[in-house]
Amino acid sequence: MISAYASRDDFLADLNRERLSSSGWYQFVGTVEGHTVQLKAFGTWNQRYDHDGLMCGGQYGLNVTEWKREILSPF
Repeated sequence: MISAYASRDDFLADLNRERLSSSGWYQFVGTVEGHTVQLKAFGTWNQRYDHDGLMCGGQYGLNVTEWKREILSPF
């Protein structure tokens, strides 16, 4: 994954590809549309999701649609 995205849609698409290709755990640290984003996740569980210093997410057992909604919710 790249570390800076101009589009949240591009970020989400790359993040989803990373999720699908990982053996479970994956992470991202960078910017999306100028916002600082840090994410550590396992599958669709966002163990740590920091968006401009605000902790977001954290629910376990989300389906992919719910996970995508949770990723985009702070924007």
